[in-house]
Amino acid sequence: RLEEVLGCAHGECKQIRDDPVMIRENARGGLPSTGGGLHVAVSAVDDLELEYLNGFPDAQTGWGRLDAATLQEILPLFHLGFEADRGEPYASRSEGSNVLYHVLATIDEAATGKTNAQTKAPRGVRFAAFVGHDTTIFEMATNLRLHWLLTGYAPDDLPPGGALAFEVRARGTGEPFVDVYFMAQTPEQMRAAQPLSLSSPPERVPVFVPGCPAFDCPLHIFDRVVTASIDRSFVFPW
Repeated sequence: RLEEVLGCAHGECKQIRDDPVMIRENARGGLPSTGGGLHVAVSAVDDLELEYLNGFPDAQTGWGRLDAATLQEILPLFHLGFEADRGEPYASRSEGSNVLYHVLATIDEAATGKTNAQTKAPRGVRFAAFVGHDTTIFEMATNLRLHWLLTGYAPDDLPPGGALAFEVRARGTGEPFVDVYFMAQTPEQMRAAQPLSLSSPPERVPVFVPGCPAFDCPLHIFDRVVTASIDRSFVFPW
């Protein structure tokens, strides 16, 4: 399907599927890195998705060959590239443990009201944002084995502007608990540059954390699950 969008489905140019897929060492960090056909496919899908979401005219989006259904069909290739590059536990822990450790410290401070030296978020703050990349979210999600599905996207997709949200809540005087969500604008909201509001919000889906008894995860269990997913040798002072 991707080769049809690129205009290469009938031999007009080199076929992506004929370019052998390679997993090689990334010269910058020594971690796995995709090469060959899969690398070409990931780059192509990334660019095509951005064309669609940026609202290019239909005649220009993928040379007039990309619509919402086709985009959803080729998006799994993009996620497959993430799985190949950072889906291996060592790769995701080495790059994802540091931010996850400081996110957990921020959650603990919010839940207990006690200052935590491992976060720079002020005590008592009601909202804290960690700004990173789609790779940052992927590594955190891989470490915690999180999955989600948003309308118009592939499973576990990482749309531009997507966010993994951790909400600290409490019932009366009982132990605080943590709810996890993934949220992003739908493809059509983004393509139409639709203004967001409380009455027209981005899509938001609950995310289950394996190891927790339910979506509402008691703080002491959430702490245990997240701590077990972190490799402290890759944690550094904030």
